[in-house]
Formats: sequence, structure tokens, C-alpha cells
Amino acid sequence: MKRIFTVLILLVSFYIQSHAQTLSNQCESSPCNALPICGTATISQPFAFTSVGNPPGSPLQVTSCINNLGINTVATNNWVFYRFTCYSGGDFNFLITPNQTLTNLNWALWDITTSGCGNLGDGFKVACNFNTSATAANGGITGCGPTTSAIIEPTYSMQPGTYILGVQRPGTGGTITTGFTIDFTGTTADIAENTQPALASVLPITSCGPVTSIKVLTNKPVKCAQVGAGDFAVTGASVITATTNNCPGCTNAAPNNTNTNYSNVKDTITLNFAAGLSAGNHTLSLTANGVFSDICGNLATNASTVVFNVPAYLNDSIKQGYNCTTQTYIDTIWGTGGTAPYQYKITTNTTSPPPPANNGIYGAATNSFGVFFRIVWRSNIHISCIRC
Repeated sequence: MKRIFTVLILLVSFYIQSHAQTLSNQCESSPCNALPICGTATISQPFAFTSVGNPPGSPLQVTSCINNLGINTVATNNWVFYRFTCYSGGDFNFLITPNQTLTNLNWALWDITTSGCGNLGDGFKVACNFNTSATAANGGITGCGPTTSAIIEPTYSMQPGTYILGVQRPGTGGTITTGFTIDFTGTTADIAENTQPALASVLPITSCGPVTSIKVLTNKPVKCAQVGAGDFAVTGASVITATTNNCPGCTNAAPNNTNTNYSNVKDTITLNFAAGLSAGNHTLSLTANGVFSDICGNLATNASTVVFNVPAYLNDSIKQGYNCTTQTYIDTIWGTGGTAPYQYKITTNTTSPPPPANNGIYGAATNSFGVFFRIVWRSNIHISCIRC
């Protein structure tokens, strides 16, 4: 009786453990929330992924695959996606081995260098194998390699760019409750992600008013959860907050993948200041090495600094004639000399450039040309640039 009870406990434990391995509609089931491939080290994925239809936010619709034997198969559900960058071309080989040998797995490789993660159309698919009939004989192993078969595609000759590798479990054949491993033995393409994050630039700054924030670009996306105001130093100012737009993104990740999908890294950081920055050059730097990292854990370097310029504010008297949204000057111009109302006078040659030298903006009580400078010849009045 005791032995029977023990066996029952073991069976129940195995059942609970096996079913706990199946995850539904996780972040990683959408291409833009893909997990990283950081090099050729073997990936161990303990979970099976289930998605009903296409997961929310996924651009993947019905996709088909003709393998090297000419077999055409369609796959739609139950994907998990991985993303990586190839830095120098070479052979790309991999073998996907299910943790349970009777499990059938399909896969596809997309080049998203120009399309981005939001378009996994067939036109960007560069290799695939959806053969569902020959997995058991090979222990379920599939992939790319020099020795081809019904479920092994030829070595892929990879060029530099960004790629997504998707693994799909069609839900047929054997037990389906655990994951798989991906072995990259034989790969000569450089897919190692080992560049340190660093400051790259500051986006252009408008002069429509006091500059109380700037947008900083890094040389690669960094984990936004690690970014803080204390990571940055700006000459002549104190950073009070550092934020990344729309981050974190998807948080419904597998337990072993928390904050490691591509929706939780960004390459644009907004720094906010307590007061407007003074006009002139400022230097932006990181306060220390390793204040944040990229998706593969490479720590930032503070060796680089960025010098950026804050322009002088537009004169209040003409700011009303400037559209700060479209970054263009409008027809209503306000003057600083003479007496209002101001008007633009064209004395002759009103139909074509060049304008006569005495064209310009005049005040009612003055004939002095040059109240403003650099009038652009147009049918309506526009001013190219006026600063204090």
C-alpha cells in the first residue's frame, strides 16, 4: 500500500511538473518581443509555448514552407521567436533538439534587416523546415547542416544583418509539454553580441523655449529597467529623471526570460532637468562603467562622451511668428524696431526673384530696411532664421 501511494505521488508530481512547462501567449510568441541569441552557445529552452491563433501584436499570419525535398507545409500557431545580428558573413548551422524525442518542431529564419520585426512575410523568409512526417525517426531533431534530410536543411550562407529564428510546435506527434535546445555547432558567421553599450549622440534641440529635456541615443538598445537619472552627467545641469518611451513593453514573459525580450530594450533615453539648459555647448557622459547593459548583459562603457549645443532662444517678439510643431516660420511677423503695424513691402519686380535690395519689413514710423534679416523670396512671407 505504501509503495502504491508513493507511485501515485510520483505520477501526480510528474503530471504537474510536465504541464507547468507549457506556457500560453507569452511575450516571446510575438516577433518584436523575441528573445536574444547572443552567440553560438547552446540555448536551452525548458518551456513549450502555446498561442491560440496569432498572439497579440504578432505580424505573423499563415506562413508556408517548401523544404529542400519540395514538401510544402503551413504553420500558424505556437511560435517562440529569437533575434540576433550577424556582424560578418559565413555558414549558419544549427540543430533543434526537443527535450522529448517524439515532439515535432518546425522552424523558420527571417532576414529582418530592412523589414523590421513587424513584417515576417514570406518574402523575408530565407530558410525553413515544416516537415511534420519524419521527426520521430530522428528523435525530433531539425535544423540546418551540411548533411541534409527531410528535416535538415542545407547550411545557410548568412550575410551581415538582423535575423529572427522562429521555432514552432504544431501540436502533433508525441508529448508536447517541454521545450528544446538549439546547438550552433558548425556556425562560422559572426553572431556574437559583445559590443559594449555607449553614448552615441543627442537628438537635435529646438529653440522654441527653455530646454528642459534632451533625447539621448545609445549605440545599441539597452535594458530600460536599468536606466536611471544617476547614470548621466551633464555639464552645468542636474538630471532629475531618465526615461525610455514605451518601456517596459511586454511583461508576460516566461519565468526564465524576465526583462530579456526585445520589447524591454531601447536605444533612446529622455533626460529631464529641473531648469532650462543655458545656451552653448554641454558635455554628456556616463557617471560610471556598467551603469546599464544591453540585452545580452554587456555592460556600458563610460569612455565616450557627447558634446551637444543648446541654441539661444528665439526672441519673444518673433516667437509668435514661428510654428514650433512644424519647425517653420509663419506669415505673421512681429518686429523689434519701428512702430507697429509691420508690413512686408515689395517695391518692384513682384513676380520672380531676385527681389530688389530695398524689399523688406518696415514699421509704420520708419523707412529703415533691415528690421529683420535674411528675407526669403516667396509668395508669402517666410523668415529662414532669426535668433536673439
